[in-house]
Amino acid sequence: MLSCKKTRCISSDLVILEACITCQRAAKEMRHSCVIHNFARRSLYLSTQTAMALLNICSVSLKCISAGIRW
Repeated sequence: MLSCKKTRCISSDLVILEACITCQRAAKEMRHSCVIHNFARRSLYLSTQTAMALLNICSVSLKCISAGIRW
């Protein structure tokens, strides 16, 4: 089960908290799909690089199967 690291997801940083919630929701609803990547980017209104960096803070490693990208 995916979860945020409490040491990283601090309540004072709403952007990181939103990233944690987003990555959890995306992984549950759209697992094993490139949609995970697009969903996170749209939800956070961030560039792809920034969205991926924030999701990595949550210790989430997802595979974008159709593009063959692991991030």
